[in-house]
Amino acid sequence: MRWMLKFFILSGLPTNLKIKKGLQKICVESPGGHELQLSDSCISFGSNSIKIDVSNPQPIHLRAEKYLVKGLINVESSSTEIESELPENFIVDIQDKEGSVINSISAKLASDGSGVYEYYTWANLGEKISFVPRDSRSNVGKKMLFYPKELRAVVSNDGCQAAVSPFTGRLGLYIQGSVSPPLPGVNIKVSAAKDSLISSLKKGEVAVETSTSPDGSFVAGPLYDDIPYDTDASKKTKRRKLQRELHSRHSLMGKCSTTALIRVESMGRRWRRTVQIPVWCAK
Repeated sequence: MRWMLKFFILSGLPTNLKIKKGLQKICVESPGGHELQLSDSCISFGSNSIKIDVSNPQPIHLRAEKYLVKGLINVESSSTEIESELPENFIVDIQDKEGSVINSISAKLASDGSGVYEYYTWANLGEKISFVPRDSRSNVGKKMLFYPKELRAVVSNDGCQAAVSPFTGRLGLYIQGSVSPPLPGVNIKVSAAKDSLISSLKKGEVAVETSTSPDGSFVAGPLYDDIPYDTDASKKTKRRKLQRELHSRHSLMGKCSTTALIRVESMGRRWRRTVQIPVWCAK
């Protein structure tokens, strides 16, 4: 097992050296002060440089303290029309084995702008951690989701660690629609139609909830695209002290003049579907 060091003569030119685990001797050609610097090491020894004086040689003890763990996020080209739409970074939350967030780091866009993001962290030997990327942007209409939702890593050996499997990023699924005639404040619930293998959603659980705007339209998302979804719309109003509930559901076929138009689209997959859902009116 070897690591690369850069060896500096103070006020001189650097010389590359390779060191290995165990005891070894390094000979220098000139007296005076020198400096050892770690270069692109996958192991942290607690200090990036060590100064020595050959006139008073002392043993140098290097003990591994942290290990480099790194990975990639590949954004699908279909998720962005032009490269300028790519953000400079995404946030990657680091969780411990109990699922608590212990740190957040940045996955930065590679210099060639090819849609590849790189992230890394330092961890202890034997440590078990999970990486959960997220799109933290608040100024975009549609956000990215990442597949799988999280990846786990274990620092299992006293040396360089294997790279974490890559994430794939693409635009989340969004359900867009409207209630006709226009009704503001209609509660829209989107629930899983089957169990998801990516998220923790089970069949029937609510994935996202929103409400219609003044023109009766709504947008719900982002959602993972591995499962279909059911859409419910309901609104409670008071008129002459009576409660009237408007309830829209795929499975309900009640008679009512009001309908909910739901358009489902996934910009990442370039497909869309429009359905007209009867609205059941209960008095």
